[in-house]
Amino acid sequence: YDRPDMYGRLFARARPAQLCGEASTAYLFSNEAVPAILAANPAAKIIVMVRNPLDMVVSHHGQKLYTLEENEPDFERAWRLSPARAKGDKVGPRCRAPKYLDYQSIGRLGEQVSRLKAVVPEDQLLVIVFDDLCADRRRIYRETCLFLGVPPDERGDFAIENARRTHRWPELARALKHLPRPVHRLKLRLRSKFPAQAKAIGRVVHRLNRRAAERPPLEESLRGEMIAAFKDDVALLGRLLDRDLGEWCRAE
Repeated sequence: YDRPDMYGRLFARARPAQLCGEASTAYLFSNEAVPAILAANPAAKIIVMVRNPLDMVVSHHGQKLYTLEENEPDFERAWRLSPARAKGDKVGPRCRAPKYLDYQSIGRLGEQVSRLKAVVPEDQLLVIVFDDLCADRRRIYRETCLFLGVPPDERGDFAIENARRTHRWPELARALKHLPRPVHRLKLRLRSKFPAQAKAIGRVVHRLNRRAAERPPLEESLRGEMIAAFKDDVALLGRLLDRDLGEWCRAE
């Protein structure tokens, strides 16, 4: 959303003193997002989940293919385009932000968490390691509730969300992405007036037009190149979190 009032309408149904959250994978990578959040709400609590960057950037590439912002279906070729994408080059016409196709920068979570820790008070920040969530979802759920100051319930079912997917009907996805100008203007007006409802409708449409997709394997040479690119940053992240993450950068 381009304006604070449009963004604020997402929380229009919130009751007084109710905790509300909003999720985006782009906030951590942004230089401006978290300071803007804290400027608007100095008491905001920030939750970050980090994972092995080798897995993360491949997943990110799949997501960008799904949103039609990535025009290179082969991850290895997309990885090698990172320096050009960082300069805004070699991107397709549907890409809204070329820097989000710079996979070599996107995966440097140590740098991003270091920047985050410099501006967010310690008691307002929770960093979760994805490996821990996979190992014990209930424990991480309870720790997250404790961080937020809300009592956990006794739920035991923690379904996987946002698994890798592709479009069931790619042409429909492209058509919805590039509506005729009058229809697009109408969509923007409705989204401005009813942002929560617009998001709900969008979720239904996307759910109908998606199917599961398998993650492509990494060639050993590419894996070694990625390990070399991220090794120092993973070590930095490990120091920031006071834990050994060296397993992430070991060759299989």
